[in-house]
Amino acid sequence: MHYGEPDGTNISLLIDDHPYSLGPFLGNRNSPGAARTFKCPSDRSATRLFARTGPRMHSRVRSVSLNAQVGTRDVYTGLMGFEKRTDLLRISNIRPDIFVFIDEHADTIAAPNFAISSAISAQYFVNLPSSRHGSSGTLSFMDGRAELHRWLEASTQPPEIGTQWSGAGNVFPSRDWLWLRQRFSKGTAAFGDP
Repeated sequence: MHYGEPDGTNISLLIDDHPYSLGPFLGNRNSPGAARTFKCPSDRSATRLFARTGPRMHSRVRSVSLNAQVGTRDVYTGLMGFEKRTDLLRISNIRPDIFVFIDEHADTIAAPNFAISSAISAQYFVNLPSSRHGSSGTLSFMDGRAELHRWLEASTQPPEIGTQWSGAGNVFPSRDWLWLRQRFSKGTAAFGDP
């Protein structure tokens, strides 16, 4: 999804049958609008691609990313991963509100997953949430609900400038980072979790 990459404009990568595709989970993936499931209607980000006729702007096909701790075995050391829905039962009495999808900032979206640092002592964003809805962004949770959450810190809400973001330093103390971390996964006491 990096700016300038044609993959960021390729709908088939979202919905066709291939590794990492989410299309098989859509009941209507063959409908013309199936790929819109993964893009916020207010996301106007575009990428410049070069063709024989010269450069041309193309809409990017995705603004939604999957929590890096969900749907994979490749998770942060010390944090629980949730490869399948039943894995949530391990912590449902402690932390039932793990997010699955998040609307991501256009300048940080690259890989299909969304990540933040794992330890409370080093609060940094690998990816930023979107704040294009009046300083707010949307998330969906394992229990099936969705939420529009208002971000509080300026460091969580930089303007979209159309250039790939290279990361930020430690944003400690960040109320937004802490709110996301509490819904990102479940770790050990060393990671600030019960």
